[in-house]
Amino acid sequence: MFRSAPSKIAIFLILMSMLVSACSSETLAKPTEADIVIGPPTAEGGGERTPIPTPTLRPTVTPSATPTVGPTIEPSPTNTLDPYSALIAEGLDFRASGEQDQAITKLSEAIRMEPENPRAYIERGRVYLDKGLPDEAITDFNLAINYDPNSAEAYNARGVAWLIKGQNSQALKDFDKAIELDPNNLGAYSNRGYYYIQAGQYEDALADYSKVVELKPDDPESYYNRGQAYITTMQFTGNIDDYANLCIADFTQAIAIDPEASGSYLNRAQCYLYTEEYEKGVEDLSMAIEKDPESYTAYLLRASLYPDVGTMEQALSDAQYVLDNSQDSELTQQAQLMLTQIPTLPTSTPAP
Repeated sequence: MFRSAPSKIAIFLILMSMLVSACSSETLAKPTEADIVIGPPTAEGGGERTPIPTPTLRPTVTPSATPTVGPTIEPSPTNTLDPYSALIAEGLDFRASGEQDQAITKLSEAIRMEPENPRAYIERGRVYLDKGLPDEAITDFNLAINYDPNSAEAYNARGVAWLIKGQNSQALKDFDKAIELDPNNLGAYSNRGYYYIQAGQYEDALADYSKVVELKPDDPESYYNRGQAYITTMQFTGNIDDYANLCIADFTQAIAIDPEASGSYLNRAQCYLYTEEYEKGVEDLSMAIEKDPESYTAYLLRASLYPDVGTMEQALSDAQYVLDNSQDSELTQQAQLMLTQIPTLPTSTPAP
């Protein structure tokens, strides 16, 4: 075992550097109604913040950093649909298989068939967002709103497009309007919560994520996302006493609903760092690795904790594993740094 007080300072410096780097590779990810990604707030939040260990971001569902904006209409057998709906169903099938241009072709045919029906505009706008074309998407969402001014779905989708363009005040207006039109619009609350996190309005963000939990209490994502909001709030406010146990509770609930999700164990481990329950943190990181053997961030986190709750050999083994196997240059750089720094941590006489 190693001396707790001196080593933890060094460990947290390594940990902070590692997590900031881990986050930086995913800060382009934007919110979706299915999987909201919480990242470190931007400068828009105002003022300098003292960095402390940052939350690991949830891996995005697709390899693209460009969002999709929520639940699309489920495809149905085209032989049971009217011609307009059949074209939309074909477009959705193409979108689901990643064939975006073909999807746009089918949805454009639907628009030509019923040019005043907002449905195809919304779906085509979502495909444009998939392609990284927010301006084209906004044009379609504008048309959808023109033909149906009460479409909360269109306002919410347009809000995401504004976020991608960096026009956050416009995004907020659209999310507010979507919620005004539909007070139970799950996606609008999630996306507005993301906006508030970016703006440094943490209490507002937590209120929106709590509304998501209220609306969808049986979904592990609801607890996962609020748990990440708690981590980010602790990171940038330093208010650990009020949120650490709530953070642990949310990821515990997410795990209870979906015990196979590696990310929930990984993030609960970070909550345990705030409560200084390092043994529990290591247990969760080991579970994260068991569920996902390629969770290299979990290996690095565990390596940073092993000098206090395990052995130096275990710490070096985890860091070396990342260096040998990860294809992420930032993670391998952090692994190399840890291999250099871990052996310099002061040791103490083993307890009898």
